[in-house]
Amino acid sequence: MAGRNPYDDFRGRPLISERAFEAGGMYSLSKMVEHTFNDAGFSQFTTYDDRRDTTFEAMLKGTPFINSMFRIVKTSDYGLTEKAMAEVQKDRAETARRNIKRDEFFEKRLKGIRADQLGNLLDENGRIKQGSSLYRNIYDISLDLYSGEPTKEDVQTTAKAFIRYALKEQNNPYVKSVLNAQSNDTKVKILQEAKNELPVAKYNEMALRLRRTGIVSKEVFRQIK
Repeated sequence: MAGRNPYDDFRGRPLISERAFEAGGMYSLSKMVEHTFNDAGFSQFTTYDDRRDTTFEAMLKGTPFINSMFRIVKTSDYGLTEKAMAEVQKDRAETARRNIKRDEFFEKRLKGIRADQLGNLLDENGRIKQGSSLYRNIYDISLDLYSGEPTKEDVQTTAKAFIRYALKEQNNPYVKSVLNAQSNDTKVKILQEAKNELPVAKYNEMALRLRRTGIVSKEVFRQIK
């Protein structure tokens, strides 16, 4: 049906990847041509064999006119994609497990540190002060989370995660919404609403904390009216 991604009943998945289908043009045309030729009985799917060309590539090479038109088309081998996706899923699972363990460490070791105490524990760049007891705790947690000696980036990742954890513990709906925001435009809308609804002192306290911790940039606050 026009405007809809055709479905491959044999494999139980859409014929064209969502990204390729949305991109349209040459991206989705290769799969459509391959599907049409296969339905007509001119070829068989061989995209799981990573030692040779995909069916579509072999078909192009054997069809001079089409080969000249689609010389720039190169389809991805589905088997290779499956292997890559498996690695991505493995990495995501490992990260998720580490994050769960990290939050458990925060709960057990750093529960007593409140968001309103962060200001005295951060430097001018919004990072936890090195040499402080909090930094040592963050380092020890990083040591337990990562195999071997944690890198500086590992420790900073743990430190940033703790700052967000401490802010969420406030149970402030505006702060939680900002932490979950996926864009600066969304942050602007949330903070604008907070400024309109909250008492001035309470909004200023929240805004200062978000700015000091680096959760919201100065550029975002400049857009608040």
